[in-house]
Amino acid sequence: GGVDTTTSGFEVPEVKLRARGNAILPYAFPITVCEAHLVTVEQKAAWSNASISFDGISPNAVTPTNPKRFLLMADTGMRVKPSNEKCHAGHELYGVSQCPANITEEEEVCGTGQGSYQALDEWHFATVLDHAFEEQADVVVMAGDYLYRQGVCPEVSNVSCVAINGPPLYSDIKDGKVVNFVPGTWGDNLAGWWADFFYPAINHLRSIPFIAPKGNHEDCSRGGHGYMLLLAEDDYPEGARAGDYCEGYNVGTFHVPFKHEQFLSLDDSLIEPLNQGIDHFNFTEGACPAPRNDSKPWIADAQTRLGDGENETTVLAQIAYYKGVMETLYENSLSHDTNFYVAHRPIFGIACNGDEYATLDWTIQNALQRHTLDRVSGLINGHMHWSEALEFQDNELPAQIVVVLLQAISQ
Repeated sequence: GGVDTTTSGFEVPEVKLRARGNAILPYAFPITVCEAHLVTVEQKAAWSNASISFDGISPNAVTPTNPKRFLLMADTGMRVKPSNEKCHAGHELYGVSQCPANITEEEEVCGTGQGSYQALDEWHFATVLDHAFEEQADVVVMAGDYLYRQGVCPEVSNVSCVAINGPPLYSDIKDGKVVNFVPGTWGDNLAGWWADFFYPAINHLRSIPFIAPKGNHEDCSRGGHGYMLLLAEDDYPEGARAGDYCEGYNVGTFHVPFKHEQFLSLDDSLIEPLNQGIDHFNFTEGACPAPRNDSKPWIADAQTRLGDGENETTVLAQIAYYKGVMETLYENSLSHDTNFYVAHRPIFGIACNGDEYATLDWTIQNALQRHTLDRVSGLINGHMHWSEALEFQDNELPAQIVVVLLQAISQ
């Protein structure tokens, strides 16, 4: 395809091939992806006012340079995660342990209901986007975790998600039992990404700009191949098949400037949180967050990744890496008086863990320097799976906002 323009007086941006794929699993993306970089002010303005299109594709609305209304979202995918507890000896596919190929009829086939499953009628991503469109949101700000369909939905489950299992493609069927599933509308492939993100968002992607940083569900073991192909800021390796490429983390930061404010982002999926992080917190048992009978403030439980079997060299290397990234983020903040930090993991989120409060995220906190967030007004994050808004005494820290697409999950 090429570029069509109704105006003149600027250099027409080049459209180039990003990658071309095929239907070979597990990272099957049988599509051709092209890209064009809008670099100059004139090019960006031409796209914003819809006077430029790419092979006939143009935005349905003018892209705002001075937006007023922002929709904040995170963790939008439909949760389907088998535990496959009987199959830990097998390899992993999309972050889920798989049954070995030599299953016999005497052995129990895995995927018999253990895991975390969400019903289709309790997944409201499309509904929320439709409402945002009706409310005339100017920009959608995501905070990562787009792909949650990591495996098949077992028919023995009482949760209505089995529709995601089609089309019925299998490598073998023995005595009426399916052995060695291959993906239907789930997994890090075009079908999974189409179902979990692009199909519900497709009409709005042409009408509202999306800011889409990476979440931990987009690491290479789960959904990273599709993210690197379809959403990442990074260049794609020349000649690589679509879906083959995935880096453990993106290089550096990216920033999205508007007239009066700017969004600063980074990839924090490299972090290996203490004791597997918030996914293993004890939210419901213990005194927290019961009201206190005195006026003493709550003191967050001290955390550290140093010691307790952690690889100290790895931990210190991650802190050093993020110190450099945060310095770049600070330098990017100098162009605007109002900046918002958007990434997946909350820097100062607070959660209950038994009888204590715990704060997130220890690694990023230790990578901060005194000046890093001086020009940042607010932090927009997800990951915790509930909404939270925190304001700090004397505004010594930016306001912490944790957002989520509400999910009903069956265990």
